Amino acid sequence: MLFRAPSPALGYAGIITVSAPTGSTSTGLSTGRAGVDFSNHFDHSFSNFTPFVDAGVSNTVPDSSLFTRPFTSLGAITHFEEGADYEVVKHTYIGASAYEIVPFGNQKIFSKLVGKGGQGGKGKGGNTFDNNAVSSGADLTRENGFNGWVAFEPTQLWRVEAGFTRSATFNLNSFAFNLRFNVGKMLRSRKSS
Repeated sequence: MLFRAPSPALGYAGIITVSAPTGSTSTGLSTGRAGVDFSNHFDHSFSNFTPFVDAGVSNTVPDSSLFTRPFTSLGAITHFEEGADYEVVKHTYIGASAYEIVPFGNQKIFSKLVGKGGQGGKGKGGNTFDNNAVSSGADLTRENGFNGWVAFEPTQLWRVEAGFTRSATFNLNSFAFNLRFNVGKMLRSRKSS
């Protein structure tokens, strides 16, 4: 469910995402429970420069378009991202952001690296998801990191993006390539014509 309040002063979009527990807990693809996330996005453009802030609450750590975590989690968290997009030349953008995951209460982690009942995974470092199929405790999902990306939007409907994410907490790097199509803008443009 999407809420929008476009404004020249401050743009806002809120989205509620509900996910069904269709994946296997033994492979870390699901927690065995439904996921619920309420995210809020605020931005304001200053000519070619658009800073933004994202904030939300969830019962699982959400993946981003640039980073798929090596685990699935169950437990209450808040998530924040602060950054900006800059239009270098027409239709071409660079951007960067910092993010934080702040858990509260008990957390349960289901590893995508270690099979059910397994220990001694192939991951590097001392992360709990590197060594155990399932872990439980406080602060297990607390994380800080940053993102960087380059994007090209040939039209308002399409966006091609290449990006990098660094999880400072878990010592992980991720490279991503995305091709996005904005169905909402397409439907709104058809209604207005």
